[in-house]
Amino acid sequence: MFIRKIAQKLYKIYFVVTLISYNLLLYNVGNFIQLFILDESKKLSVWNSLQGFALRTFLSFVGIDTKYSNVPPKSKRFIFASNHTSYLDGFLYSAILRRCLFDIVEPYDKLPFFTRPWLRPLHYVPVFRDKNDEKNYHEGLSKKKAIQESVKNLKKESMLIFPEGHIERHHRFLYFHTGTIRIALQAKINIIPCHIFHSDKVIEYHMAWVKPGVVTIVFGKEWDLSKYYGKHNDHNLVRKLTLELEEKIKKLHPDYKQIYKEEQKLKECKY
Repeated sequence: MFIRKIAQKLYKIYFVVTLISYNLLLYNVGNFIQLFILDESKKLSVWNSLQGFALRTFLSFVGIDTKYSNVPPKSKRFIFASNHTSYLDGFLYSAILRRCLFDIVEPYDKLPFFTRPWLRPLHYVPVFRDKNDEKNYHEGLSKKKAIQESVKNLKKESMLIFPEGHIERHHRFLYFHTGTIRIALQAKINIIPCHIFHSDKVIEYHMAWVKPGVVTIVFGKEWDLSKYYGKHNDHNLVRKLTLELEEKIKKLHPDYKQIYKEEQKLKECKY
C-alpha cells in the first residue's frame, strides 16, 4: 500500500511537469505562429496540426491510449456530435480527428487556465450555458450569438459539439439541447454521431489528475440532413431531429439495448 501511494504521487508530479512543459511549448510556438504567419487559413491549419501533435504526444506520455473506428475523411466538413463523459473528451477528439476543428465550450474564464492558450486561436466558441454562467463569468456569448458564430466558422472548418451541454453522471444521458440541429440546418452541413467510452475512468471529475487507461471512440455514419436545410426555425422539427440524434448516439454503444431498457424503466417510474 505504501509503495502504491508513493507511485501515485510520483505519477501526479510527472503529470503536472509534463502538462506545464507542453503548455509552455505550445504557448511559445503559438506566439511565433501569430507573428510570422500572416495568412489566416494557414495560421489555423498550422495551429491545429501543432495542437494535435502536442495532444497525441502528451496522451502517450501520461499513458492514455485511444482506440477508434470509422473516422470520416478529412476532405469534407462535418459537425461531430458526441456524448460527454469527462473534461478530457474535447482534447481526445482533437487528437484523433487531425483536422481543423472548433468546439462550443463554457465561458473562457470558467475553463482551467492551462486550456485557454490552446482554444482561443482555434476559434472555439465560448457560450453562457445558463443563468449561473451569465452571473459569474464574463468571457462568453449568448446562445443565439454562439450559434451565429458557429455557422460562420463552419464555412472553413469542422465542428465538435456535446449536445448535452454538461458532463454526464452515472453513465446516463442528460437532456439534449437543440443547438446542434439548429446549427446544422442553418449552416447546411451534415452530422456525424459519435460515442466516447471510458474517458471518465482516466480522469477524476473534481480534479485535473489523469491516470493511464484506454479510451474508445466510435464514429457513426454521416447523417444526411439536406432535406431539412434552412428549416432551423421550425421548432417542432428541430426537437424531433434532436431526439433522433440522441438515439443515433445511444445506438453506437455496444450495450445500447440494456441501457435503453433501464432508462425506460426509470421514465416509467417517474410517471
